[in-house]
Amino acid sequence: MNKNLITAVLGFSLILLLLYLTFFKPCLNDNQYMIIRIVLSVSVAALAAVIPGFLNVRYSNTIKAGGALGVLVLTFFYTPSVIAHSNYCDDFVFTVSLHDTLGNVRTGSGGRLLTQVNGEAKIVTIDENGSATFKNISGGLRDSVISLQLQLEGWRFKNYSNLIKIRLHGVGISIPLVPDDSECCITGSVKDATGYLAGVKLSIGDKVFYTNADGRFNINIPPSERRPEYKLIVHHPPYVWENTVHPRTHDEVEIKLQ
Repeated sequence: MNKNLITAVLGFSLILLLLYLTFFKPCLNDNQYMIIRIVLSVSVAALAAVIPGFLNVRYSNTIKAGGALGVLVLTFFYTPSVIAHSNYCDDFVFTVSLHDTLGNVRTGSGGRLLTQVNGEAKIVTIDENGSATFKNISGGLRDSVISLQLQLEGWRFKNYSNLIKIRLHGVGISIPLVPDDSECCITGSVKDATGYLAGVKLSIGDKVFYTNADGRFNINIPPSERRPEYKLIVHHPPYVWENTVHPRTHDEVEIKLQ
């Protein structure tokens, strides 16, 4: 077999190996990176050996080489910045910031974000600033897509699910939330010793409601005003009843005036 052909096949094979490592093994340690540079230089020099012409290379006034050896020196010492070693593969942190569609920070007692990275579950508590920071994520996962699960009472992601996919790009991401239906409604009834009362006035803040002909009420809270608890007041002279109600329990509020 022609000597030049063998050299060219060897050089081309080494370059294919480097391309494989680039796309499938992007995170290398310093020793592996140095080996990659040496192999790249040798493979390019092998290809240069079968190309007609001659090249003289001088580096820092101390190294002078020609031909294939000159190409090896040029390739090894003049690594392009686009493939220069960096901290891309170091572990990194990624912060998820949560807010409602109006930009208000959303936090919650016991609220958490969950994900799974390389088979390992990561659970982070949402802090008072509406943020959750995942630490010690392997650098090999930069720009990858992961699933994120929300555990925050009263809220869901904008897709109306507690599960979303995000890309680990940069240092963090801001995600809008929307209220779920757990705080939407308060239902119940009002009665006295004579039975259920129609037309009784009830109020939450400055909002006024009335019981229907059967003495029942069904209060639907606008999404922008929903919260875990409300003070409900009943006005029915000579009675005034008030109490704190929690819509997430979905319990009927049975009010007896006496």
